[in-house]
Amino acid sequence: MRGIAIAVMCVALVTAATAADLTEGDVLLKSQIENYGARQGLSPAVYDGVTAMAFEPDATAAGGVKFEQAGDYTLLVRCYAPAGDQDGFFVEIGTVRTRRTAPIGNWGTLAYPFTVDKPGALGIVIIGQEPGMTVDAIAVVRGTHKDNDPKLADVPGEMAVGLEVGLDDLDELVVPCALAATPDAPFEADEHTVYHQSFDEECPGEIGDHHPVEGKWGQALYLDFPDGRFDVDASALDLGEQGTIEWWVRPRPAQEMWWDQGWHYFLHCKAADGESLQLDLSSHPKTQLRLIASSSEGPYYVNGEPGTREWVQRSTSKLDGEAWHHILVSWDVSGEREYLWLMVDGVGRQSFFPKAHDSAGFSSIEFCNTPSAWDVPFLPVDGAIDELRIQNISVADRLAE
Repeated sequence: MRGIAIAVMCVALVTAATAADLTEGDVLLKSQIENYGARQGLSPAVYDGVTAMAFEPDATAAGGVKFEQAGDYTLLVRCYAPAGDQDGFFVEIGTVRTRRTAPIGNWGTLAYPFTVDKPGALGIVIIGQEPGMTVDAIAVVRGTHKDNDPKLADVPGEMAVGLEVGLDDLDELVVPCALAATPDAPFEADEHTVYHQSFDEECPGEIGDHHPVEGKWGQALYLDFPDGRFDVDASALDLGEQGTIEWWVRPRPAQEMWWDQGWHYFLHCKAADGESLQLDLSSHPKTQLRLIASSSEGPYYVNGEPGTREWVQRSTSKLDGEAWHHILVSWDVSGEREYLWLMVDGVGRQSFFPKAHDSAGFSSIEFCNTPSAWDVPFLPVDGAIDELRIQNISVADRLAE
């Protein structure tokens, strides 16, 4: 992903500056977490007389900091874990995500050193993973520091000061998101629906080994190993700068595809020409479920070229391997930034980044196996799909506040 290039350093390996080196001029941001950025899923909690904010899983405090100079900096997070199973959380600085555990049973200051290579605004996001992890305040200071040196209480200056910027001023950011309501009935076509398939009977687009099975609602289409695939001719669909594709999927239960087997392919939206958007959704044990936006370069990418590759991903390690799951992919390239959404069962991630495509017209949309024109040996989903709907608007208006 583009934007300010940063390197988040391993805290255990850096040489720290001392707290005594800090002056008020070295403090870019110092804020109570309840006053930082856009917040979702936080609730008040009190430990050792300190009122702070507890993070539910996927809760977020997302904002940014303006860096007027390149150099070395450290994010400081004062946090507390009430129990040993409530201590994990994520920090994302730019596009780099780090998981750490909060101090159990006492307040401590965790340090996240990073390097900024050029001036500009950078997104900094705190994301909950385990219920109850609690944050009091954060700060961004110059220099490279270690845990508890300095403690956040020793950072000079008053609280709620610094160079915080709003989300609209950031070039790129990835934040959790959720649907206001997860679909609980078969899809209905509306004025924005350009394609709807319930699979209650045979339909054009069934490729390779396949057969009907009992679905989420009514009949579903099972796409067998090794070549089952479902293709939609998208050349005549009214799709462009915005769109949403959603469907239900149930992989073969014994496959345990959601977390530990191979590189499975879910979705390929082939660009209509060499300039427009291509979308690819696949699952891998390392990347989990990842949605990639690129130019129409096929399966191979040239790193560093504009429009080459952006992505958003979601963990699937805790999904029920024997259940139906709702998958949603959405995009918006109509403005100065491009937006991607990826959600499973109504929960997922939103990403935005600098504009690279003027349109998102697709020639074909292919589900559940290696794209037809590629020679890369991805594994098929080897499972059933049901209730497929494609719309020509993004999911933005369906998100929870």
